[in-house]
Amino acid sequence: MDHASTPSKSGATALTGVTRCLQHIRVLAALCVGIVLIMSACIPFIQCHNVFRAVLASWQAANREHVTAVNEVRGATQELHNLQKQVAALDAWRISSNQKLELEHKLQDLRGQYAALEREAQVMRQELFNLQYALAQEKHLPLDSPGWKPQAEQAKDIPESLGCEKGNHIYDMCHVTGDVRIMRDGKRIVLLSDNPSLLGKTYHIQPHPRKFDEAIMRTDVSKIELSVQPTANALGLGKCVNMKPTTLPVLVFSVGGMIGNFVNDYSDVFLPLYQTAAKYRGEVVLHVIDKAWWAVSNIEMIQAFSNYKVHVAAVDDFADDAAKFMDCFYKVHIGLKSHLIFYDMINSQGHLDESLAGVKLRGFSDAVAAGMGLPTPLPSPVETAKKKPTLGILTKTGKRRLVNEKEVAAWAREAGFDVLVLDCDMHCTKTPWTDLVAMMRRMDVYLGVEGEEMMHALLMRPAAVVVQLMQYGTDGTFLGSHCKHVAHMLELSYVEWVAKLEDTNLLEVVKGDKTHPAVVDPRAVWGGKTSLGETPDAGLHAGLTYYHDLDVRIPKEEALKIFASVKQLLVTPKPLKPWW
Repeated sequence: MDHASTPSKSGATALTGVTRCLQHIRVLAALCVGIVLIMSACIPFIQCHNVFRAVLASWQAANREHVTAVNEVRGATQELHNLQKQVAALDAWRISSNQKLELEHKLQDLRGQYAALEREAQVMRQELFNLQYALAQEKHLPLDSPGWKPQAEQAKDIPESLGCEKGNHIYDMCHVTGDVRIMRDGKRIVLLSDNPSLLGKTYHIQPHPRKFDEAIMRTDVSKIELSVQPTANALGLGKCVNMKPTTLPVLVFSVGGMIGNFVNDYSDVFLPLYQTAAKYRGEVVLHVIDKAWWAVSNIEMIQAFSNYKVHVAAVDDFADDAAKFMDCFYKVHIGLKSHLIFYDMINSQGHLDESLAGVKLRGFSDAVAAGMGLPTPLPSPVETAKKKPTLGILTKTGKRRLVNEKEVAAWAREAGFDVLVLDCDMHCTKTPWTDLVAMMRRMDVYLGVEGEEMMHALLMRPAAVVVQLMQYGTDGTFLGSHCKHVAHMLELSYVEWVAKLEDTNLLEVVKGDKTHPAVVDPRAVWGGKTSLGETPDAGLHAGLTYYHDLDVRIPKEEALKIFASVKQLLVTPKPLKPWW
C-alpha cells in the first residue's frame, strides 16, 4: 500500500507545480499584453512630444533671429540718428559759416568806413587847431615866447608859488601860481620860473579823494608830475592852445577809482567837486583826467560847476599832436577836497562833516540846478502841502527790483499822489542828468528798493520824504545806511519798510529749500555762524550773496500804510535823527 501511494503523491505534486507555472505564464502574458497595449497608446503622445520639441526648437531659433534682427534695426536706427545729427550740424555749420563770412565782410566795410571817418576827423581836428591858433595870434597872445606873461593887468600881481598838502588821509591837494603849463593829457604840469628857491622842485600827486584805498589808487588813478623848470624851456614844452582868460583858475582832478555806481560817483566826484569848486561860483576851468568814458557820460553833472567848457583829457586832445600843445594858466589847483562821504561800509562819522567841508549839503541840489539852468529855489513845504504831492518810484531791471511797480503806481494815484517814474535801467543812462535832476527836485516822496540809486535823494528839496524798501534779511545791517545818512544830513523824513520772506524771491534763489540757513536765520548768516560761512568775512560775503540783490514786492495793504504815513510826514515833517 505504501509503495502504491508514493507515486500518486509525486504526480500530484508535479501537477500542482505545472498548474502554478501556467498561472504565472498567464499573468506574464497578461502583463505583456498590457505593456503592448500601453506602448501602443503612448506612441502618439511620444510623437506629439517630439513634434512639440521640434516646434519649440524652431521657435527658439526664430526668436534668436528676431532678437538679432531687432538689435540690428536699433543699431541702424541709432546710426541713422547720428547721421541726421551730423547732417544737421553740418547744415548749421554751413549756415553759421556763411553768416560769419557775411559778418566779416560787413566788419571789413565798417573798418574801412571808420578809417575814413577817422581821417576826416583828424583833418577837422587840425583845422580846428589852426583856427584856434590863428585866433590866438589875432589877439596878440605871444603863446610861444619864453617870457610869456598875461596881458590882463590884474595878472601882474600873481606871485609865483608851489605847494602841496598831503596830511589828509582821504585826499591830497597842490596849488601852483605863476606861468603854469598843463600838458594836454593832464599828467604833467610845469611851472616856468627862474626863482632859485623854486627851481628843481618836483612833486607827485594823485588827484582823487580815495587815498585810503591803496589798491584802487595804484591801478585806477594816474599820478601827476608837478615840476619847476626855467623859463628858457618854454619853447620846448609846446604851444598854448587854451582860449580862456588866462587869469581864470583851473582845477585838475581825476575821476578814476571806484566810480561807476552812484554811491561812489557822488562821494568820490560830485560832492568833492561841489565842495572844492563852490568858492569859484562857476569861474573856474575844469580839467578831468582818467576814465574819459565816465566823464563824457556824466559831463552834464561836471559841467554844472563851471561856466566854461570842461576839458576831458584823451577826448578833447589833438590825437597824435597832443604832446605838442598845452593849456596855459596862472592859477592851478590839483585835487579835490572831500568831507562829504556816504560810503555804507565805513564809519561815516568824521568823513561827513559840513564844518570841515565849508559848504552845506543842502546847497548841493541848488548848485547843480543853477549850473544846469534849472529853476530855483524849490517850493517850500507849506506850498507843497497845498497841492497834490508827487511820489517818485524808482524802477530798474536786473536786480533789486520792485516787481509790482505798476500796481504800486496805481495804488499811489488812488491814494491821491501824482506819480513820476525814474527809469534807472542801465545805470539811469536812459534819463539825462538834467532831466534826472529836474525830476528829483519835483518829488515830494522818493520810493525805491535799497541800492545805489537811492543816493539821488541828495537832489531832493528840504522836508521831502524818502521811502527805502529793504529786502528780507537786511534789517539791522549796514545796507541802506548811505540813504539814511542823506536823509539825516538833508533833514528829510525817512520811512523804512522791510520785506517779509514771502515778499521777496529768496526761496527761488535757494531752490525752494525752506530749511536753508539763509531762510531760517539771516542774523546768523551775517554773523558768520552758519554752514554758509563760519567767519565774519565769510558771513558778510554770504549775506551780500543771498540778501543784497533780492527783488521785492509790496502787498497792497502795506503800500497803503506807507502812503498814509508819508502824507502825514509831508504835513508834519520828522527829520531822521542820528541812529548810530
